[in-house]
Amino acid sequence: GMGIAMLLLSPLLTGIVVLASVATFFYSRTAARITQKAFTIQQQELGSLNTQIEENVSGKQLVQLFDHQQDTIDRFNETNARYTAAAYRAQLFSGVIGPFNNMTNNFAYLLITFAGAVAILRGGTSITLGVIFTFLIYLRNFTGPINNILNLINTLQLSLASAERVFQVVDAEPEKDAPNAVELDHTAGNVKFDHVSFAYDGKTEVLHDISFTAHQGEVVAIVGPTGAGKTTIMNLLTDLYPLTSGSITLDDHDVTQITFASLRRLVTVVQQESFLFTATIRENIRMGRPDATDAEVETAAKAANADGFINQLPDGYDTMLSENASRLSQGQRQLLSIARAFAAQAPVLVLDEATASIDSNTETDVQHAMNRLMQQRTSFVIAHRLSTIRNASKILVIDQGKLIESGTHEQLLAAGGFYA
Repeated sequence: GMGIAMLLLSPLLTGIVVLASVATFFYSRTAARITQKAFTIQQQELGSLNTQIEENVSGKQLVQLFDHQQDTIDRFNETNARYTAAAYRAQLFSGVIGPFNNMTNNFAYLLITFAGAVAILRGGTSITLGVIFTFLIYLRNFTGPINNILNLINTLQLSLASAERVFQVVDAEPEKDAPNAVELDHTAGNVKFDHVSFAYDGKTEVLHDISFTAHQGEVVAIVGPTGAGKTTIMNLLTDLYPLTSGSITLDDHDVTQITFASLRRLVTVVQQESFLFTATIRENIRMGRPDATDAEVETAAKAANADGFINQLPDGYDTMLSENASRLSQGQRQLLSIARAFAAQAPVLVLDEATASIDSNTETDVQHAMNRLMQQRTSFVIAHRLSTIRNASKILVIDQGKLIESGTHEQLLAAGGFYA
């Protein structure tokens, strides 16, 4: 509105304002690009600093045990210095935009006053002293909101840099079922890997041409060196990663053509590193099957040999866990994860080093419980302990992403190969 009023009042003086506005626009746009990069670097360094603080506070005891206090302080100071430098550059660049705009506006006031004065002295124009005063008032109203925005440019750029990092998460594509995905209510548990290969980056394969079949009720042990690809095989079974080539079927249904919800109801995984949520023990176990009754939850805990220590806690099954159950030992946390699998009652079971954190005496009890759990179920056991795998129906030996041997414990020993 002020712009239109100024144009009607004096096209000549408005032309001066347009020239000043164009100069401000191009300078601000160039400066904004520079400050945007500077603020992005600042936020990245701030993220690194926060991560380092969180890790050092959480791992305080480990830092002390390995006498890394000074090293930790030095690394913090180094990261903090980078953050300070990035913040200084960002604030420096952004802080110039507002003053430059004010200077341009003041220069425009001088030109308008000078041009108006010359026009009045020469005469023959519609410009009068009153027009100049009115025009300057209009100009101040015209540039006021722009000045306010440009003076806040550092705040705006910081917000944009922060928002960019948030939107990377917000804009991430969620899992979507295949267009013709089927809902499976039950499965016999027949699993087939047919020439399966996989690469995280689409180029360097970590699994090469894996083929095997697991029939209903079989216990298939997967063994091999650390990093051979054992856990990756099971992540492909649950469709956590997209296949590079080959196919995986569950009762002749391609797992990529089964809805995620139904596939993961039919396949239960006990991971190597247990994770418990901030909730009661009962609620954590019930995650395996949300509609499980209290009696079924307690039965699952007894089957996993977790009932004993749970009842020793102040509130028993209603004990609230926090910070990933830091009050419990690693073995106790793993027992709750196993109890969660018992509660799920899925026809396909994956045990990824599930007993690695349990003492030998407890492992014996859990092994008996697992044997009961595995009955009439297809089970995949990833383990290094001989006691866990020697009675498996079939043992798959994985090395460097390849299936190099398969057979029973006795057959593989007799072959005298890598397994032996």
